[in-house]
Amino acid sequence: MEQDEELFLSDEKHLEIMLNILDNKTILDHKHNVLMNALCIIVYDNSVKENQESNIHLKNRVITEINKRIEKLKLADDWIMDYIKKVVYPQLNFEK
Repeated sequence: MEQDEELFLSDEKHLEIMLNILDNKTILDHKHNVLMNALCIIVYDNSVKENQESNIHLKNRVITEINKRIEKLKLADDWIMDYIKKVVYPQLNFEK
Protein backbone atom coordinates (compact mmCIF):
# COMPACT_ATOMS: atom_id res chain seq x y z
CA MET A 1 0.00 0.00 0.00
CA GLU A 2 0.96 3.60 -0.54
CA GLN A 3 1.11 4.38 3.20
CA ASP A 4 2.96 1.31 4.41
CA GLU A 5 6.08 3.20 5.50
CA GLU A 6 4.11 5.86 7.35
CA LEU A 7 1.92 3.32 9.09
CA PHE A 8 4.92 1.31 10.22
CA LEU A 9 6.75 4.38 11.51
CA SER A 10 3.76 5.95 13.25
CA ASP A 11 4.55 4.36 16.57
CA GLU A 12 5.88 5.93 19.76
CA LYS A 13 8.94 3.68 19.70
CA HIS A 14 10.12 5.38 16.48
CA LEU A 15 9.44 8.96 17.56
CA GLU A 16 12.92 9.92 18.77
CA ILE A 17 14.56 8.39 15.70
CA MET A 18 12.21 10.24 13.35
CA LEU A 19 12.80 13.56 15.10
CA ASN A 20 16.56 13.04 15.06
CA ILE A 21 16.56 12.26 11.35
CA LEU A 22 14.36 15.27 10.55
CA ASP A 23 16.60 17.60 12.55
CA ASN A 24 20.06 16.22 11.89
CA LYS A 25 20.23 14.25 8.66
CA THR A 26 20.10 15.16 5.01
CA ILE A 27 17.47 12.95 3.46
CA LEU A 28 15.55 12.75 0.21
CA ASP A 29 12.42 14.88 -0.01
CA HIS A 30 10.32 11.73 -0.30
CA LYS A 31 11.67 10.39 3.00
CA HIS A 32 11.15 13.77 4.64
CA ASN A 33 7.51 13.62 3.55
CA VAL A 34 7.14 10.07 4.86
CA LEU A 35 8.44 11.09 8.29
CA MET A 36 6.23 14.17 8.54
CA ASN A 37 3.24 12.11 7.47
CA ALA A 38 4.07 9.49 10.11
CA LEU A 39 4.07 12.21 12.79
CA CYS A 40 0.67 13.40 11.58
CA ILE A 41 -0.63 9.84 11.68
CA ILE A 42 0.41 9.55 15.34
CA VAL A 43 -1.65 12.66 16.12
CA TYR A 44 -4.55 11.42 14.01
CA ASP A 45 -4.59 7.96 15.60
CA ASN A 46 -4.60 9.49 19.07
CA SER A 47 -7.32 12.01 18.19
CA VAL A 48 -10.08 9.89 16.69
CA LYS A 49 -12.83 8.61 18.94
CA GLU A 50 -12.63 5.12 17.44
CA ASN A 51 -9.24 4.57 19.09
CA GLN A 52 -10.03 3.09 22.49
CA GLU A 53 -6.35 3.21 23.46
CA SER A 54 -5.55 6.80 22.52
CA ASN A 55 -2.60 8.34 24.29
CA ILE A 56 -3.23 12.03 24.98
CA HIS A 57 0.29 12.56 26.32
CA LEU A 58 1.82 11.16 23.13
CA LYS A 59 -0.56 13.17 20.95
CA ASN A 60 0.32 16.41 22.74
CA ARG A 61 4.02 15.69 22.58
CA VAL A 62 3.89 15.01 18.84
CA ILE A 63 1.81 18.16 18.28
CA THR A 64 4.53 20.13 20.07
CA GLU A 65 7.22 18.47 17.96
CA ILE A 66 5.36 19.09 14.70
CA ASN A 67 4.84 22.74 15.65
CA LYS A 68 8.61 23.08 16.10
CA ARG A 69 8.97 21.78 12.53
CA ILE A 70 5.93 23.48 10.98
CA GLU A 71 7.92 24.71 7.98
CA LYS A 72 8.92 21.11 7.25
CA LEU A 73 5.28 20.11 7.46
CA LYS A 74 4.36 22.82 4.97
CA LEU A 75 6.87 21.30 2.55
CA ALA A 76 5.18 17.92 3.00
CA ASP A 77 1.62 19.29 2.85
CA ASP A 78 0.77 17.72 -0.51
CA TRP A 79 1.81 14.35 0.89
CA ILE A 80 -0.60 14.41 3.84
CA MET A 81 -3.99 12.80 3.16
CA ASP A 82 -6.98 15.15 3.41
CA TYR A 83 -8.75 13.07 6.06
CA ILE A 84 -5.64 13.35 8.25
CA LYS A 85 -5.31 17.10 7.64
CA LYS A 86 -8.94 17.59 8.64
CA VAL A 87 -8.27 16.13 12.11
CA VAL A 88 -4.64 17.10 12.68
CA TYR A 89 -4.12 20.56 11.19
CA PRO A 90 -6.67 22.33 13.44
CA GLN A 91 -4.58 21.12 16.40
CA LEU A 92 -1.39 22.65 14.98
CA ASN A 93 -0.03 26.15 14.43
CA PHE A 94 -0.49 25.57 10.70
CA GLU A 95 -1.27 28.45 8.40
CA LYS A 96 -0.80 28.16 4.65
